[in-house]
Amino acid sequence: PLGRVMSEKRRGSLEADSTSAYKKPEAASMGDLLNKDQDDESLQKYKAALLESKVEAIEPENPLKCLVKSLDITTENGDVIKSLDPKDPAGNKIPYKVKEGSDIFPKLRFFIQHDIVAGLKMVTAVYRKIRVRKDTSMIGSFAPKAEIYEHPFEGEEIPKGMLARGTYTVKCRVVDDDDNAYADLEYSFVITK
Repeated sequence: PLGRVMSEKRRGSLEADSTSAYKKPEAASMGDLLNKDQDDESLQKYKAALLESKVEAIEPENPLKCLVKSLDITTENGDVIKSLDPKDPAGNKIPYKVKEGSDIFPKLRFFIQHDIVAGLKMVTAVYRKIRVRKDTSMIGSFAPKAEIYEHPFEGEEIPKGMLARGTYTVKCRVVDDDDNAYADLEYSFVITK
């Protein structure tokens, strides 16, 4: 069910928050952007450097512009605690343990293919029986390239105390400005003493 706009019922609590101050740009293909401002030589050089050369699609048969490969939960020194794969929902649901008061650093790994993706963001909702937190984190806009993109998010301190300990479920959705959904991830973790 990934791809074009999802129904309101399916999006539920993972709908991206709208920000009144942010105005999304008009949709334009790479060809349109490259053909704009032909008389500005420095801008043409900048666009050529930004977009590199024509890149072959990573998965040509897959129509999605963003291919999420993993969401890695890492320690401060970069050790991977858990690597979440969108193609392995059952494996993602196996809870991992994290010590209260420790810091974790999520990192999204993805490819961009076919066309530019504008306003990529991750919407995250954390549950402990009820939703206890919801965040929308802007990732950015990206052009297709053969190398994988890695986006580290700000570190988060795991809550401390007896009331914070227990099992949490996290639901994440990676979407763009046009509400195209590219990945849904759900995982669990246990805060221990």
